Amino acid sequence: MEKQKTNRAINPTAKQWDKAEVIKLIDNVGQQAQTVQNNIQRIAVVAIGYANIHGDITVAQRACEVFSGKKGIRFNSFVKYLEVHGQMQWDAKAKTVTYMKRDSVIKDPAQLLESLSVRKWYEATPQEPVESIYDVKAQIEKLIKAATKAADSGKKVSNAELLENLSNLVT
Repeated sequence: MEKQKTNRAINPTAKQWDKAEVIKLIDNVGQQAQTVQNNIQRIAVVAIGYANIHGDITVAQRACEVFSGKKGIRFNSFVKYLEVHGQMQWDAKAKTVTYMKRDSVIKDPAQLLESLSVRKWYEATPQEPVESIYDVKAQIEKLIKAATKAADSGKKVSNAELLENLSNLVT
């Protein structure tokens, strides 16, 4: 029964099969996405401010707790933004940020706001470029990169002898 409710919530309604209606929905989602990005930026700034000025990371911890399970949020970029600008460090085992005292962070509220307004949270790590699943060259390059990285780290790569042949195909 629960799955049925979920399907109804995410599947288009009869009204949304109308092209004009779905165009409205697209525009609405675009506006909502911008609002969400802006709100996450506000949360990140406040979390960094509390950490830098007061040594309090509870705002950041709560944000990480809530955002980590949400698929639509670029969580890695959010965490990196906190680490770069705040007195915080990601603890992978505890799956949260921890306090890390650093003298190099900005502690003056006005300077901090000015600094953080220049670079947004979603720019802390670059978003992967869109690649077509039909771009064979891109897929081979990705495979070569992953296999080479694995081999360099000492892992056994099955059929590693094919790497040179694949490399020759895309160069």
